Order: sequence, then C-alpha cells, then structure tokens
Amino acid sequence: MRSWMICYVAGIICALTLTQFIPLSGCIFIALLVVVLGIKLRAFYFSAGLVGLLWGAFWINGQLQAQLPESLNRTDWLLTGVISGLLEQTGSGLRFNLRVESATQLSGSASFTPQTVRLSWYEPERSLSAGMRVSLRARLKRPHGQYNPQGFDYEKWLIERGIGATGYVLSLESVATTRLNSFTGLRHEVNQQLAARYPAEWVGLLQALTTGTRSALSDDQWLMLQHSGTLHLAVISGMHIGLLALVGWWLGRVIGLMPQLQGQRWPPYCMAIVTAAFYLYLSGFGIPAQRAFLMLAVLLGAGWRLQQVEHWTRWWLALAVVLTLSPIAIYNAGFWLSFIVVAVLIILYQSSRSGCQLWQIQLLLLPALMPLTVMFFSGVSWVSPLANLLAIPWISILVPVLLLDQLLYLLGIELLQPVVELMAQAFWFALEWLEQWPVIYQSVPSPDLSVLLLAMLGAVLLILPAGMRFKWLALVMLLPLLFSKPTVKPQGAFDVWVFDVGQGLAVWINTANNNLLYDLGPGFRSGSSAFEWSVLPAIRARGIQSIDTLVLSHNDTDHTGGYAALKNSLEVQQSYASYPLVEKESQHCRAGMQWQQDGVFFRFLSGSTGVKDNQRSCVLYVTNGACSLLLTGDIDQTTELGLPVFEKPLTWLLSSHHGSRYSNGPDVIRRWRPETVIHSAGFGNPYNHPHPDVVRRYAEIGSIQWSTAVDGAIHLTAKDGKCLSQSFNNQQPRFWR
Repeated sequence: MRSWMICYVAGIICALTLTQFIPLSGCIFIALLVVVLGIKLRAFYFSAGLVGLLWGAFWINGQLQAQLPESLNRTDWLLTGVISGLLEQTGSGLRFNLRVESATQLSGSASFTPQTVRLSWYEPERSLSAGMRVSLRARLKRPHGQYNPQGFDYEKWLIERGIGATGYVLSLESVATTRLNSFTGLRHEVNQQLAARYPAEWVGLLQALTTGTRSALSDDQWLMLQHSGTLHLAVISGMHIGLLALVGWWLGRVIGLMPQLQGQRWPPYCMAIVTAAFYLYLSGFGIPAQRAFLMLAVLLGAGWRLQQVEHWTRWWLALAVVLTLSPIAIYNAGFWLSFIVVAVLIILYQSSRSGCQLWQIQLLLLPALMPLTVMFFSGVSWVSPLANLLAIPWISILVPVLLLDQLLYLLGIELLQPVVELMAQAFWFALEWLEQWPVIYQSVPSPDLSVLLLAMLGAVLLILPAGMRFKWLALVMLLPLLFSKPTVKPQGAFDVWVFDVGQGLAVWINTANNNLLYDLGPGFRSGSSAFEWSVLPAIRARGIQSIDTLVLSHNDTDHTGGYAALKNSLEVQQSYASYPLVEKESQHCRAGMQWQQDGVFFRFLSGSTGVKDNQRSCVLYVTNGACSLLLTGDIDQTTELGLPVFEKPLTWLLSSHHGSRYSNGPDVIRRWRPETVIHSAGFGNPYNHPHPDVVRRYAEIGSIQWSTAVDGAIHLTAKDGKCLSQSFNNQQPRFWR
C-alpha cells in the first residue's frame, strides 16, 4: 500500500512541476493508459503514478479554467454575491473576497462567472461586514502577481484560495439586510471583542491565535518572531491544531467513563477530531491549518480503524490526502517543513527506546531543518531551540486559556482576562529579551546547489538512528552552508535585476564589491510597497546589509514608493536624486557626474533640470566596455534628444517612461539602436504601457524586447565579454505563469 501511495504522490509532484500543463486531451489519454496498464499489464505501481499525474493535470486545468479569461482583462461587471471571510482594512480602503452568485458584463456579452473574486474598495461610501449579500459594479482582471527571485508569488496565493479574478469596486449598487452567517459572524465578534478588551500591543498575537487574523501584528513583532524562530507559533498550523485535538482527546477520555460508553474506543478519537475541526473553523480555514487538520484526521482515522498501520504508512497517507486536495502545496515552504518535522519525530520515536525530551527535539530540529530554512528564508535563528523550548509550552497553555476566556466572556464572565493579558505580555517580553542578544539571527546568502545538497545529506545523516557511525560528519557537511558566500565577480563584471514591481521601476546593479539601487518601485494605498514584497527578499537572500549607492530618478510614487521600507531595512551609504532628500549624504544627480567601481563605469547623462518632474529624471549610463546599460527614468522625447550619441549600439536599454508613446521617440531609437529593450510595466495597466507604437518602433530595428508584465523580473549579466539576458519566468517556470 505504501508503494502505491509513493508512486501516486510522485505523479502529482511531476504534474505540478511540468513547465507546460497537460491539456484535457492529454488527461483523457492518461486515463486510458491507466486502464490498459492497470488491467491488462498489471503494472499497478506505474498506474498509481499515472493516476497521480492525471489528477495533478486535471486539477491544474480546473484552476486555470476557473480564472477570468485574459481577453476580459480590465472589463466592468455587475456582480452579486456574499462577502466571505473577514474584511481587511488597507489604509483608506477595504479588501475582501466576494463569493459570486451572478456576474453580468456591463459592456459585452461574456458569460463567465468566477467562483470567488478578490476586490479592493478605495474610500468606501459605507461600511461592509462579512456575510453581507451585495450587488456592485467592479472592474476585474485575471489573477496576476509579480515574479521575482525570492519574492512573494501573489498569483500562486490566489490559486490556492480558488480566486478567479481580482479588481476594484466602482460603485455599490445595493446591500441586503441579511444577518451575518454563523461562521463569519463568530469570527467577526471574536476579533471585535479582543480588540475592545485587550491593549493594542497584545491584540495581534491574540487574534492570530484565535481567528487566524495576523494583520494586527506590527512589523517589529513579525521581525522578532522571525529572528527567534517562533514565527510558526503565530500561524495556526500543526502545533495549534494538535493541541486542540489533545484537549478533545482528554475530553473524550472523560466522556468514555460514562457507564453506557465504557469499552467504546471512539469517544477520544471523535472528540479530538471535533475540537480540532472547531478550531479550524474559528481560525478561518487557513491553508496551514487545513493541511494540519488533514494530517491529523488521517493519523487519527488510521489509529481508530487500522491499529496495525505503522507510522510511515500513515505519514504517506496523510501526504497523499493533502496533495490530493491541494496539489499546489508542493510550492509552499510550510508544506515541506511540516511534513519533515513529523518525519523527524517519527525517526526519533522509532530510534529512541527511552523517548526524547522537548529540549533534545529542539536541539536536533535546528540542524535538521537548517537547509530548508536557509533555502526558503535565507537565514538561521540560533536561539530557536531556546525560544521554542520556552514558547511552545507557553503558547500551549495560552491557546486553551484564551479560547476558554472567549467562551466565558460570551457567558458574561470576565475571569481569565488578566491571565491572558499577563501571558501575552510575558511572551513578548521574552522575545524582546532574546532580541538583545549579540547573535540571535544569521542571514545566509542563497547557497549553490552543491552546497545545499551536501547540507541536506548532512541533515539526513544527523537524524538517522543513534548507533550509526561517523555521525559527526553530518555537522561538518552543514558548515559550508553557514559560510557560503555569493560567487565573487571578476573586475569589470556586473549583473542587473530589473524587478517586476507592477506599474513602476526598481533596478538592482551588482559589481564585484558594490551594489546600486535605481528606483524603489511603487507604494500602495494600504501603506506597504512593492519593494517589501518584490525587491527586499532578493537583496536579503544575497546576505546584503547595506546599499552602497541609491539613485531615485524622480519624485513619482511609482519610483519612490519603497523609500520608507528601504530606510527601515537597509543602510544607504550614498544617495543621488533629482529632487531634495533630507539625508545628509544625498546629492542632486547632474549631467557629467561619474565614478568607477570594480572596473565598471557609471555616468549621469542628465538629471535635475527641466520644467516637469519627468524631464528631471536621473539618466544613468553603465558600461564595462563590452556591455552597456542605459536607465532613463520617465524622460520624454524632448529630453531624449538632448542625450549624447553613443559610439556603438546600446546593449540594454530600459525604455523611457515604461514604454510610453510620448517617450522612446523614433529618431532616438534609431540613434541608440539597442540590442535589448526592457519595458518595466504593470500587468493590465490602464496606460497601455508599453504602447504598441513603441513596441513596433523597437521591432523595426530588430531589438529583442522583454516586458516585466509578461516575463517577470529580467536578469542581465555582463561577464567575460558576454552580455546575456534572461527572464525570471524562464529561469523558474511554473504552470500558472
């Protein structure tokens, strides 16, 4: 049975990692092949793998077919549906999911009806609540995210949650006076009660542990959780679901003492599932909580009905069930971490006759999970064993006390509020104390594949049975991971990332020992920025703590929206801008200013002059003699004509003003003759960037063209006299891109 499950899981993983999804006709062929091989040839294991491949392909087809067709991007719809889940406050607006009941295109005859859409409403005219039935006009577009190295993949996040379109509210037509349904109403009431009863500094943790709402956690609190290795405690997942199941188990044991139930085995198992299901319900059915509940249900179900099934078979069964319900989970760090932690616990249980103490488990999990934490999070928390040794028992007590406090409050009894407040305060006090330690968290640059594989082998050796010889080699195999550094570039070499930040611009240039940021992407109305989600993860993955040179081309929010996030995250040694900055190290960029770093030449060709802000953009020219790059900001055709003529064609050109038709003039294009042009523009942007006329102009001179809206981040490499360009989507293809 286990072999069949292994083959089935392998088939699903294979389907999800294919660069091109299998069409419906291919699914039918695979289904016929399964029947022939399984019945005629008795190749049951191979058939199990094909079934997994078939299910993965079928699931992908279903998800993609449920999305708004690309031809209907930025179309207006009249939607009627029910607001599902809790609403999110985003600065001056709201964000919510609408479970669609009917959809009518306002200026067309399309018959598409998405199951769920995610909408933003800027400066709402009235308050909304979860569970309301509303009718509204909205502008929709196909789910799309920014594709960057180590960046947040928003489109994957939407697919996981079954969201077929995103957009924003144009107007609210009507709101039904229906009451909140029991599910959303309970979560809403619990959140409101917690916010009203407890100080603001503790509410974020308490809401995260009850309803799964993490928006009230501050940036500093998130950072403390990450550095201490306790981030998993603020995300309802395996430990929390297992804890409530344990409470239910003991309740079931008590119920089983009743005379009429004595000798029955079902009460503990049944109560464990019921209490865990209630917690899953209260926490909003988050993806990690769903995964943990499925694992628990499989393990308890096997224990109840199939007592002789050993732990590894249950583990594989849980894995198969989770991937059947959500195949895309293979792209989640939490999926791998949760199953690997359970696998480590199984190995420890089977290899230790006397059992392992909590402190032993925590000490072993640090090196065992180190390759994965470096790969997914680019860092290692050295205090995580101590932090978890203290925090896990503490949170294990706080969660049931907190839920009991909510139950008593509903009955009019405020008995446990001081206890909950004291426990929350003590938790943050402990993390703040750990934050003061000299070495708490080590950022580790993304390692080479060989170093990562060596570390993974060392982690496997480390958790094998205690009697195995030469286990000390495992620790030696982990050391290169901790001391790995990015490959040092030779003099004169440089590489460039043009990030996919939507309708905006952010460029990162690296030489042998220095790095430069040109613009920081757009800011959002919610107060966050593309820099935090799209640029900063890639910088941290390289272990970089400061930026040598910052260039802000001009004072438009789509170019400077990430400035506050940059100043809060990294040090900046030198700044140039076309407008005044408050920092003392800042200078105005002006034509003729130049410098050289590691054999790479930098020169401003224009900047800080002109009537309009766009005309004042800092224009930066970068070259090592063999390869050249021109960054033009948002200059117009008049400013373009004032730039110098280059001795030879440009290697790379970042199109002016995101490919606007009022820039990128035909005369200048013929003078520069760029080999490759990159358009930094947002998917489905309202400005039609890059404009078809601009695309045609560059095509007429034979330029290769990339667009971040389609190709994701663009990577340019200048090394050994070669000038190479590649898109992130080609480097890491996914079926949804």
